[in-house]
Amino acid sequence: MTVQTLQRPLNHVLITAKNTSKKTCYAYLQFGEAQSPAQPWKSSKPQSVVTLKPGQSAYATAMTSSAADDGKDGYYTSKLGLYFNSANDQGSVGRGVGLKLPGGTTYVNDPHVIYWQNNVNAAVNYG
Repeated sequence: MTVQTLQRPLNHVLITAKNTSKKTCYAYLQFGEAQSPAQPWKSSKPQSVVTLKPGQSAYATAMTSSAADDGKDGYYTSKLGLYFNSANDQGSVGRGVGLKLPGGTTYVNDPHVIYWQNNVNAAVNYG
């Protein structure tokens, strides 16, 4: 798992996941100590399910903060948690992965993430 800051769009990070196991897995994102995962952009859902099959990589971009923030509901974190979802979408399974956000502490409010994409260009150019 890697995470890197994108220059454009602003306030976005690119997450790359490579499945090194022998099983297919699914993932969702959670920032810092948040109690719930980042909300997905429904319109980014691909026409067919993109799964993280053994040996393959998947890509997603996440917005850490919106431009319309009033400063009341945000928080600062240096962590991104990646947790693996069960095939029946009934919660996480296994151990999560903790990643440090590039650039240290990042302001987060109303985080959103796109669905996993099978190529980096689709992930970076969403929107």
